[in-house]
Amino acid sequence: RKAGSEWLVTSQDTEAHICDVHEELVQKLCLNVLTDRQFCVILNPVGPTGIAQMGLRKLVTGPTQFFLQPGEELEDEEIFDKYVLGKDQALLLTAREDFDDGETKRIAGERWMVHGPCEYVPPVTVNVLEVRQSIPLDI
Repeated sequence: RKAGSEWLVTSQDTEAHICDVHEELVQKLCLNVLTDRQFCVILNPVGPTGIAQMGLRKLVTGPTQFFLQPGEELEDEEIFDKYVLGKDQALLLTAREDFDDGETKRIAGERWMVHGPCEYVPPVTVNVLEVRQSIPLDI
């Protein structure tokens, strides 16, 4: 290993780890556990080569469990619940960047709504602005 490099040691790697003279414990991490109704976004995810991909975002949906690799962070330091919309609810969304949403091409800054009933997990290219409730006009 090179000087200054960081790595993760888990119980799958070894039962115990004693730091060498030239090693230092940086941080103890907790296991992140997602149920089938949760998701999170990892900032600066580590790629297949083991190097952090700075500026990228990665969507992780449950059920799963994982440790954050050195350099990775959870967006807003939080695990989110999936949006469960009733028939009288909708999400107001905006595109963070240009992308294809199925058959629709979305442009950065564009706004649209997703209507319930449904479960929704926003992709990394989308921001959820608010949850809207329908207003009955007749009583």
